[in-house]
Amino acid sequence: MTFLEMQTYTRDLINEDTAANWTDAMIKRAINASIKHQRNKIINLNVDYFVTSAVLAFTSGTETTALPSGGVQ
Repeated sequence: MTFLEMQTYTRDLINEDTAANWTDAMIKRAINASIKHQRNKIINLNVDYFVTSAVLAFTSGTETTALPSGGVQ
């Protein structure tokens, strides 16, 4: 769904085809605030979902270390 489609859908929901009480800028701010709110809710559902951990073995005198293979555990 494009932003313009969201704006049109919102105008349909509030039964205001043209800007009478709600300007386009007000609707854009409301949509952006809602997107930010929903994004934060999704991120907070499982905080550890976006965290990865691994045990790394460092060797003295080397500049790099191999990362574990096989995906996230």
